[in-house]
Amino acid sequence: MVLRKTIYIKVLIISLFMIGAAWGGAHAQEIELLRAERLKQLEEIAFTEKLLSKTASDKRSKMSELKLLSRQISSREKVVNNIRKELRFLDRSIKSRESDVKNLEDDLRILKDDYARMIYKAYQTRKSYDISQYILAANDFNQAYKRVKYLQQYGKFRKQQAKEIREKTIILEEQVKELALSRIQQKGLLTQRQKEVAQLNNEKKDKDQYVSSLRRTEKDLKKQLNAKKRARDRIDEEMQKILREARGGTDSDTGLVLTPEMKIISNEFGNNRGRLPWPVERGVITSKFGKHRHEVLKNIQVDNKGVDITTNAGEAARSVFEGRISNVLSIRGANLTVIIQHGEYFSVYQNLVNLRVKKGDLVKRKQVIGEVYKANGSSTSELHFQLWKGKMNQNPELWLAR
Repeated sequence: MVLRKTIYIKVLIISLFMIGAAWGGAHAQEIELLRAERLKQLEEIAFTEKLLSKTASDKRSKMSELKLLSRQISSREKVVNNIRKELRFLDRSIKSRESDVKNLEDDLRILKDDYARMIYKAYQTRKSYDISQYILAANDFNQAYKRVKYLQQYGKFRKQQAKEIREKTIILEEQVKELALSRIQQKGLLTQRQKEVAQLNNEKKDKDQYVSSLRRTEKDLKKQLNAKKRARDRIDEEMQKILREARGGTDSDTGLVLTPEMKIISNEFGNNRGRLPWPVERGVITSKFGKHRHEVLKNIQVDNKGVDITTNAGEAARSVFEGRISNVLSIRGANLTVIIQHGEYFSVYQNLVNLRVKKGDLVKRKQVIGEVYKANGSSTSELHFQLWKGKMNQNPELWLAR
């Protein structure tokens, strides 16, 4: 009976360990991914705060401040959501460990009870008669041999039981330590979430005040919006012109005629989705790709063909991949625009000054092509960046390294 219980407990321990190890490994990996993502968001928040502090004294940068603040709110919401997910994982982990601890305590109690009964039985047997007498009382040599083997196996089994109790105790102590650590982490995360939520609420109040203030300048905002639209319509026109000139064959999916070198670049570019370097060394996306409501103007929808990246004043703009300068445009109110061809892909950099390249130049990945324009008195710069595959706009956020 004791032997059967011991075998059952061994099987149970091994099963629990294997299930716990598999679940724990996946759980730990997910936790690490969440923490890495949260760290990235917190780094972006810190950089955004740095940009906001620069624009605080510039009255002409209120719209830039609002966009930065909106981005910061978005990043902060991701952090809060990230913490919420990790807390759910920790909660499940704590419950699982509590269950493991209880199972281990129950198993240990059974082992100790069985061991105690064995010791007591051995003690009672020893009191009744000497072991040597038990062996000598055998009817023949065969029986005496079997009794010796039985006593040897019984002694070995007792030692094994004692070893299992020690091992089980060590495992239990480790589980209790890990459970305590998980509870400490849970408490720390709850405190952090509370802090982030409070900060998020403050930022949303600040945003409401900015919106209220900027709505009094609706006429100027509409002028700025129309100027941006004209500049980006000009990019569309130029892109269609470039594509018409480059089309005329079927050497690529987009119908562009490509040299062998450009075919290689095109394939490599396509394989780098999600891994392209940013067109500036450091920046935050303050206007996303696609259609979305204007931050201030009611019933106005913005259709962004790329992304707007706010960065330090006068930041260097760089090519996201090797290619050839397809054209350089001078657009009124939007400074200079550089279009780079990467096979059937094109990258567009608008609002540049002090160019270091010209039409026809070959450029390398991360090569500086100019500076992002800095308005007089402004403490930040904004780059408008687009990606095209043939005549189709691409969402740059899906292509840039995260």
